[in-house]
Amino acid sequence: MILTLAGRWDWLQHDIDDRLGGPSGGVDEFKRFNPRAGLNVNVSERFGVYGSYSESFRAPAFLELTCAGPGAVCPGLQVGVSPDPPLNPVVARTYEAGVRSRPFDWLEADVSGFWTNIEDDIFSVSPSGTTGLFFQNIGKTRRQGVEVGLRGSAGTLLEAYTNYAYTRATFQDRAALATPLPPGTQTVRPGDLLSLVPEHRVNVGLAYHPWRWATFSLDFAYVGSQFLRGDEVNRRKPLPGYTVLNLGASAKARGFETFIRLNNALDNEYETFGTFAPNGRVEGNPVERFLTPAPPINVIVGLQYTF
Repeated sequence: MILTLAGRWDWLQHDIDDRLGGPSGGVDEFKRFNPRAGLNVNVSERFGVYGSYSESFRAPAFLELTCAGPGAVCPGLQVGVSPDPPLNPVVARTYEAGVRSRPFDWLEADVSGFWTNIEDDIFSVSPSGTTGLFFQNIGKTRRQGVEVGLRGSAGTLLEAYTNYAYTRATFQDRAALATPLPPGTQTVRPGDLLSLVPEHRVNVGLAYHPWRWATFSLDFAYVGSQFLRGDEVNRRKPLPGYTVLNLGASAKARGFETFIRLNNALDNEYETFGTFAPNGRVEGNPVERFLTPAPPINVIVGLQYTF
């Protein structure tokens, strides 16, 4: 049985000053003590359980403080007056529990669950008719989920792993947010999903060592669908899920290692980010979906030396 107790003191200060003659924002100070505790119980050499509780703290950044309301919209980095009172810092409280086991010499397995409550989450919003954004506290949000992993080997010849993660990120308070979508505002309710957080992720990997100095690898990933930024009420078509396959090979000799990696080997077309914005190239500036495409098939070759 192993008991861990820890604590961390965080202190941050923003001294915002406009040296071009504009109004100064004064000093914003944020500080907090964050505790952490964990308990591991190793029932045997092959089986153990654990649990932990921790708190963390994030102070508002400089840009967030100077763009903290619809009256202080930011087209980009700026010096401005910090609001009074300033944004509240983000506080997260996380509970985690899990099981680790080694049922066979060649197989390891672990299962864990997590629950994170976040207070005063800072959210960036884009008001309609502007090209900038501002930040605001939106009350409570929550991230909860389960992770499952397996790792196995066949001597020194073959290694394999797979893991699955389910994450449900939701608003816990009713909040009015600005959005680029008409009519310019949206009201999220408890249970609405946060944008750009996929619920499902799967990773599978395989490494083959035909010789001690050579490795051939394969890894596959699946990322589930996710709502676009600006659609926090979850009413528009989400960003589709996607899969990607990567291949690799490496060789080592006398401290040198050369490698080649083929990313997106199947040359799949997919997007990793999505938002809504006015299209200035079209008459009337209609608000449309803007997606960030992933890189097509590409090759990375390298050489490194370890002393």
